[in-house]
Amino acid sequence: MNYLHVGLGKTGTTFLQNEVFPKIAKIKNIKYIEKKNFVKIFPPTTISNRKLIHSYNFKKLNIQFREKNYFLSAESLCGKLFNPLFWKKSALINKKIFDKDTTVIITLSKPEEFISSIYCQAIQVYSIKNEEEFFLNHKNSLSYLKKYKKNDFFDIELFDYKYLISLYLENFQKVLIIKKEDLKEVNKLKKIFNIKEDLYFTKKVYNKSYSEFSVKLTFIFEKFLNFFGTNLKSTDLFARQINKNNKVGIFKKILNRLSVELRWRYFVQNRLDKFFKFKKYKIKSQKIILQAKRNNDFYEKLESGYISIEKINNL
Repeated sequence: MNYLHVGLGKTGTTFLQNEVFPKIAKIKNIKYIEKKNFVKIFPPTTISNRKLIHSYNFKKLNIQFREKNYFLSAESLCGKLFNPLFWKKSALINKKIFDKDTTVIITLSKPEEFISSIYCQAIQVYSIKNEEEFFLNHKNSLSYLKKYKKNDFFDIELFDYKYLISLYLENFQKVLIIKKEDLKEVNKLKKIFNIKEDLYFTKKVYNKSYSEFSVKLTFIFEKFLNFFGTNLKSTDLFARQINKNNKVGIFKKILNRLSVELRWRYFVQNRLDKFFKFKKYKIKSQKIILQAKRNNDFYEKLESGYISIEKINNL
């Protein structure tokens, strides 16, 4: 049996990849393939403009992933930055790569929580835009991609969970849904994967997002650096180069520490947020929130487990 987790990201994926999926693979006696090893086994395209949509967006794709009895989790397979504009193209690419009888796993979170996490993720990688510049309607998404050849935006008009699930039901025989709020519900996971063995998880927090205060401060500091002709991305690149030398001993250790401490994301998540009460960032634009809320009714009725076209049409 093959399991393929295609995303979405920002739905507890790091927790799943570190604590859930490897244990389930071990219980089922199948090979768990880490993302980094998947890339070694099955190298992606090196053409940058093709990678904007999907890592395997080759002009002609006549090769398949030949592993059998595996469990693979690579959340970007649903499309780069989990952008709905790329969902359909990515589903078709995945269909060519993986066997039709592969069990596709799709992880989802509450719609407003998801778009807030996506926006924070963009800011963390220094795509520092206001909400209206990042969340675009479909027409503007197409125009932006064509003009700038960048994927640092999100097509909010195409954001539709039912649409995403339907794409995989059309192209694969088995689709499994896991809602984020069910990730630590051991009995639900055991039922979903048809296992009897107990599952134990740590209390470790993975990929902590930016807080409300951190997002505000990031914009302030970015504007401050812009005044001097630079930005946070440039300072991050500079910090990463500090320890790229031939120094040894204590001086090398000091440079290594500086290389980490001077990165804005590290400072925010490991220093700043420890001194201020953490308040999760939530999208402010009512227009964007309303677009996301179109998914609420469907998401509330949706249950973790195997899904079919009949089920999805009745939700």
